[in-house]
This record gives sequence, C-alpha cells and structure tokens, in this order.
Amino acid sequence: MVSRQRVASTPTHSTETILLVENEAGVREMTAEALGAAGYRVVRAHRVERARATATDISNRIDLLLTDVMLPDGSGPALSPQRLTARPALRPMFMTGHAADPTRRDRHGHAYEVAEKPFGPQELRQRAQCFLDRAPDGPGASSVPPDR
Repeated sequence: MVSRQRVASTPTHSTETILLVENEAGVREMTAEALGAAGYRVVRAHRVERARATATDISNRIDLLLTDVMLPDGSGPALSPQRLTARPALRPMFMTGHAADPTRRDRHGHAYEVAEKPFGPQELRQRAQCFLDRAPDGPGASSVPPDR
C-alpha cells in the first residue's frame, strides 16, 4: 500500500507515460495520484490481461511499466518486455509487499528494481524518475524476475 503522505502539489512537468498495473483499487489510485502530481501520464490497469492489451496497442506511448509482482490473474513478470513483443525495450519496475531487497538480480545476473510497499508519494516519484533517467545497463537491462 502507498503511504498516505501529503502529495506535493507542484508537478515537475514530466512527459513520460507510466503503465501502472495494480489490482488493489486503493493502492492503484494513490499510486496514480502521486505520479500524476509529478506530471506523469498514468495509464491504469488492474489485471494482467488489461495491461497486456494496453501495452500491445502501439498507439499508446509507454515509458515505464510499474507493476505489482503478484496479481490475481498472473504476475508482473508475465508482463516483461521479453513477453510483450510490441514493447521489447520497455523497462519494468516492480512493486510488492513481500520484498526484502530493493535491487535483485535475475538468473542471468541483471539487476531489476523492486519498490517495497508501503512507500510514500515522494519516494515513489523519486524512484520512478531515477529509474527513467538511468540508462539501461546494457544487454538484458530489461530482464525481469522469473514468474512466480
């Protein structure tokens, strides 16, 4: 769950679009509000099926996939760029209430980021911006954890 800290009212005028995949309505809305306050365009999805349809519609610009790891109809890793043929360069950032380490490595040694819930609006915005600003770390930069 996103902490209910006060959301800053001054947007940063970001031009990026974030596909947010979260099944819990309250968490999804607070997360979208926090990111929207920073100027991000947030496209919401509550299920893997809806997120996949949104991501495969190439008319939708998507700069970041922010998804819960565990979803009722699948998993965030199931939405990985390797599995979304229309978005091979899309970089995912995962969020979960079950993480112990904010940066993990997949079986190939590539890092992927996990935001541990609860997090506050400012922390979420900072992590998203840092993630978007950071250059991919070479081949496999968009690697994801194995499906759970």
